[in-house]
Amino acid sequence: SLQEEYKNEISNVQKEYILDEISELPSIEENQIDISTVYIYDNGESLEASLYIRNSTNNNINLEMVPLDVLDASGNVVCSDVFDLK
Repeated sequence: SLQEEYKNEISNVQKEYILDEISELPSIEENQIDISTVYIYDNGESLEASLYIRNSTNNNINLEMVPLDVLDASGNVVCSDVFDLK
């Protein structure tokens, strides 16, 4: 589901698109935090990625400086960086 703060900031078309993408993601078990990638695009100079962070715990989470590795289909690290998700 969408966070309340975003429900009034985006169009109904965008909400429908996001909810459609989320519905296609694998389910997560109770009390898990999941990062699911929608796409990764390599433009030669940098990578662009779209992902969803899902929380099935009863607690709010606050992710700020998050280290992430991008893996290819073989499990090899393509890039690694720390991302500011404030």
